[in-house]
Amino acid sequence: MPCQREIPLRLSQKVLIAFQIMTVLLLIPSASKAASNDAPIRYLPEAKLFILETDHTSYVFGINEQNALQNLYWGKKITRDQDFAPAHTPVDYPF
Repeated sequence: MPCQREIPLRLSQKVLIAFQIMTVLLLIPSASKAASNDAPIRYLPEAKLFILETDHTSYVFGINEQNALQNLYWGKKITRDQDFAPAHTPVDYPF
């Protein structure tokens, strides 16, 4: 029977970040074709936030002070980009 090892948390985080980046890069061409208000993907450079939208939902993630992607919101479609502050690592973050 093959030996099974747990995947370290850091590797799991790197895989998640890589997936998020690939998702954004794959969707950027379609976002550039849409008008800025109707774009399914927006980037807010001053806050380092990415906003991905469908007809009814929004997903927001940002780049925190450690240059890591951080999930901020997923749920009902947001109406104001200004409601989100830049991503920050929680004080009790173990790494």
